Amino acid sequence: MNPTEKPQAEFNKDRKLLEKEIERPVCKRARDNGWKVYKWKSVNNRGVLDHIFIKKGKCVFVEFKRPRKGPTNLQADVIQDLKDEDMTTMVIDNRELGYRTFL
Repeated sequence: MNPTEKPQAEFNKDRKLLEKEIERPVCKRARDNGWKVYKWKSVNNRGVLDHIFIKKGKCVFVEFKRPRKGPTNLQADVIQDLKDEDMTTMVIDNRELGYRTFL
């Protein structure tokens, strides 16, 4: 290894996580804890959030993002529409938040 190269483990620790690297383990943890997890796609309604989580009368709409990235303007509009209907929405940009949320 070249002395100026970082070892692979250090490089991975420093790099920013991709959205899917947050989404997949959080969804798995939620399922393992009894949540129903549904991918939300709508052909005619761009901007819908990524997933719907349901457990014992609770329903949470979630948009997953890379660390420190916020929702797009269109997603923010959908979030506001859902909040106007008294629905719970979240933007999750790190695994720890997702793990704590879906216990």
